[in-house]
Amino acid sequence: MEKRTSIPANALIWFGAGVSLAEILTGTFFAPLGFRDGGIAIIAGHVIGCFLLFLAGLIGARTRRSAMETVKMAFGARGGLLFAVLNVMQLVGWTSIMIYDG
Repeated sequence: MEKRTSIPANALIWFGAGVSLAEILTGTFFAPLGFRDGGIAIIAGHVIGCFLLFLAGLIGARTRRSAMETVKMAFGARGGLLFAVLNVMQLVGWTSIMIYDG
């Protein structure tokens, strides 16, 4: 029998992955905004990003397909390629931030 995780369990897993030293250090780039405005920007970014990722994960969970398979369902093979390239760019960018922070 296949073991599945619940939505709260997945939320905790991704929360733990999101609260990292690299992310906290990257958040210091918002320091010129001041504590209140910087905090609002960080929280708003997290809420928007997490909501979109949650919706994408929900689609995958309901269809029992991977993220890229669900993208191809919605945008076709060429659209899937576009999102794959965007994902690689995002990963390279985030890796460069982590290297800079390190």
